[in-house]
Amino acid sequence: MKKFAGILLMLLLCGAGLAENTYHVEEFSIEKEDESVIAGWLYVPDGAENAPAVILCHGFNGTHHNMDGYAEYLAQRGYVCYTFDFCGGGTQSQSSGATTDMTLLTELDDLDAVVSFLAELDEVDASRLVIAGESQGGLVTALYTARNPELVRGAMLLYPGLMIADNARSQYADASEIPETVGFMKMTVSGRYYEVARELDPWTEIASFDKPVLLIHGTDDQIVPISVSEKALTIYPDARMITIPGAGHGFYLDDRETACKEMEAFLNEIDQ
Repeated sequence: MKKFAGILLMLLLCGAGLAENTYHVEEFSIEKEDESVIAGWLYVPDGAENAPAVILCHGFNGTHHNMDGYAEYLAQRGYVCYTFDFCGGGTQSQSSGATTDMTLLTELDDLDAVVSFLAELDEVDASRLVIAGESQGGLVTALYTARNPELVRGAMLLYPGLMIADNARSQYADASEIPETVGFMKMTVSGRYYEVARELDPWTEIASFDKPVLLIHGTDDQIVPISVSEKALTIYPDARMITIPGAGHGFYLDDRETACKEMEAFLNEIDQ
């Protein structure tokens, strides 16, 4: 039985514009069955009841802060949002676990706990849940939604790391070559991270997900090539792709505003 603890942090007033609502943010920790704890933040539009919800998943060596801007924007427009730190998902993570404990499978398990948590909230209509993820969080989102299509209405993938498994196989053609630990992008992961990644086939898995998918990618992304999303667009049965000229790996300022507006339009359309 998962335990949920909530602490009301603050009331954010967002009064400018007719499309915007006031909302509040609550800190919620989710205790999993293995006693690990996921640190998370719930954005609730005031008066929300049976509202649509969006879970936002950060990327490799990130935190919930990477997704806060999207949560703020969508909460102002009536969506309950949840941002969180994957266990061991980054050097600044507030959740349990070391970075050497993290694999794609542990992140899938974390996401499953978050989905279960949101489904129990009175403010949320569980049948109107969408999951969004950036980079590695986009890969985790893609895998989770493909494996659990009945739990979501759609998925939003921002520069998704769908090539991570391919890269792991290219880097370590033989599993015996994988060292005990590997330093990557200013973070140390275990060899198990690569062992797990090598065994996954995201391209085959996502082909079975026939619910709406939004892909958003910058043309100047040097970490996840835009060709990754272009390939996903040809594989998903029901996907659309938005390209942001000049944007790199991560959206900021005007690029983030563009992404937020595209996400809002997508959510409004599939929530009909």
